[in-house]
Amino acid sequence: MTETAIAKPDTPAVNPRRLPKSRNGCQQCKVRKLKCDETRPACKNCIRRGNDCPGYTKVLKWSTKHEVHKQPRKSRATFQQSDYSSNFSASPISTTSAAAKDASPTLPFPESLTEDFPDERATKRARKTPPTEIDPEITNAAAATTEQRTQEDDDVIELPRSSDEDFLSIDESPLFALLQNSGLQTASQNQASAEPQSKALLRTFYRLPPATPQAALMDTGSYLIQHYFQDVCTIFSSFDSSLNPFRMTISRLWTDSAPIYYAIQSMAAAHLANTYPQMSVVGVEMQKKAGESLEQELQLAVSGETKPDRSLLTLLLLGLSACWHRPNDLGLGYLRAARTLMCNKLLQDKPMETKEQQRQDQFFEEALVYWEMMMGYVAPAVEETGAPPIAPPTQHHFPLPQQGPQSSESKVLPHPWTGVAPRAQILLAEVGRLVREERMSYRTELLDLEAHLAASQRRFSVAQALEEELLSIEPPDPESLVDVGDEKTSKKDFLIIAEATRCAALLDLYRIFPDMLTKRLGPEAAESDPSPSSSSSEATISTPKSNIAFLNSLATHTLSLIESLPSESGTRFLQLMLIVITASELRFTSSAAPYGINLDFFDPSSDDAKVAHARTFAEQRLEEHARRLPAKPVRRMLEIVREVWRRFDELLGVFWLDVVLDRGWETVMG
Repeated sequence: MTETAIAKPDTPAVNPRRLPKSRNGCQQCKVRKLKCDETRPACKNCIRRGNDCPGYTKVLKWSTKHEVHKQPRKSRATFQQSDYSSNFSASPISTTSAAAKDASPTLPFPESLTEDFPDERATKRARKTPPTEIDPEITNAAAATTEQRTQEDDDVIELPRSSDEDFLSIDESPLFALLQNSGLQTASQNQASAEPQSKALLRTFYRLPPATPQAALMDTGSYLIQHYFQDVCTIFSSFDSSLNPFRMTISRLWTDSAPIYYAIQSMAAAHLANTYPQMSVVGVEMQKKAGESLEQELQLAVSGETKPDRSLLTLLLLGLSACWHRPNDLGLGYLRAARTLMCNKLLQDKPMETKEQQRQDQFFEEALVYWEMMMGYVAPAVEETGAPPIAPPTQHHFPLPQQGPQSSESKVLPHPWTGVAPRAQILLAEVGRLVREERMSYRTELLDLEAHLAASQRRFSVAQALEEELLSIEPPDPESLVDVGDEKTSKKDFLIIAEATRCAALLDLYRIFPDMLTKRLGPEAAESDPSPSSSSSEATISTPKSNIAFLNSLATHTLSLIESLPSESGTRFLQLMLIVITASELRFTSSAAPYGINLDFFDPSSDDAKVAHARTFAEQRLEEHARRLPAKPVRRMLEIVREVWRRFDELLGVFWLDVVLDRGWETVMG
């Protein structure tokens, strides 16, 4: 057997896997990642599967592979146990106890919040850890695959990597720095700097308006927080400066407290609903999340495990803004919780309190005074709400504590809500409760006439005590007031609001208890008004004609006080309730009344021109406030006032609270 030598080639065999892959296959094979034989007009893979072969035409795509993209904004907030070190200190609302911080509940960052931060989420998905040892063959294959996917798939934006320390801290956050400088960048400016130049050029050329916040901003949560600090905290306080706790204190707490974080977003969304109605849904959702996250804190605060200050602050935000979402929402649940916390604080003996703690307690106490004033007319009775036991107005112990002598050196710092009139506001709250009880009695007590007369006599006695308290109020010396640092709100504004509050309380007392006014005016005012109400559904208030002239005069005087306030004054929200009370007493009292109705039995000396001017001012001022403040409750107030005027002009005796009760138009008027 002859051996035959087999010659070996000089060049080594080429591994077909090392050959460069063809990029010319049909699109069907590319999608399925199959080897295409590139047979024309149709490849064998498509023929075998019965598919229409798309052919081999190359598709050109815009690639962003080598573009340099803007660093994504860091806008995510963390809620961790360690972050509770930023408390109320160094602000008008300050907590000085370190034990309270240690006992504060742990609030991990809610998973649902990640929906508000798409940039951060995309960054995390883009992170990849390179292996320590890389095989060259794997590297080549990976490079080829990456190149192929770059051509075949949709555009992929490579986001810069970020570390776990990218979350906002209270001292390093851009928002905090902006707040310190009192200059917030608007959302439209942020969007303009982020959008491509080509889009900005065409937008300018076509004279297009800026995009809506929903379309322009990916981070809705960040935008809402910006809007709160830019606009909402300004209208939520009678002044906006470094003394405004709803700016300065909230800026220190919103990153550490989930309830506050959600609450300020709900308020911002409700305010934006004036312009963008679709934001109403966002506001309600944020309000719901704030309430859910507040439950744990409330349990600890009620049990005494933590101080109630942070929970009280959240309740103030949510309770007074509940009507911003739905005008009929009085926020009674928040009020019940706030009453419980405040009653616990009031029953505690705290002789060793520091001055900072005293100022903080005073802030919350006066805030509850304002809140109770807002609810006096419209809130149901205490037993109906399940609130802590509060004595009815007929069991009030008068007189109120006397005002202490004011030192020439002592200074009065106006409160964001009560201003310099906490005494007048608590008296108006008592008047509201008493008037509501009196008007409701006509719906429930008339079946027992004897009981009704006895209860009315008790209420009349309380009304007399309230009148004496209101007449004895003395305004503070203007020189003793601290300048709040807001050029839009002067010291005079607070004094005007205080006097208007006192007048509004007296106006309703004299209207509901006409005998008290008759006694005050003298025996010559005993002649009764011969025009009874023609409405069977409303209780008739017999009003002497001299009383009507006095009430008209008092109403126009009070409205003239409010008219003297600048329209841009920070006391806008303090004016709302006063306008409703006083404007609802403006009646034409001469033959010059509209529709040619002859009212000769009224006092002919009354000046209907003043009444017409006052009506016009009240309507215009409410319309103006509806554009600046959250519109839903203000629109409801306009409905109340216009309905009262309509009934007055039709010679129907009516009281504004009767209209509210009949129509179900209860709302928080502040």
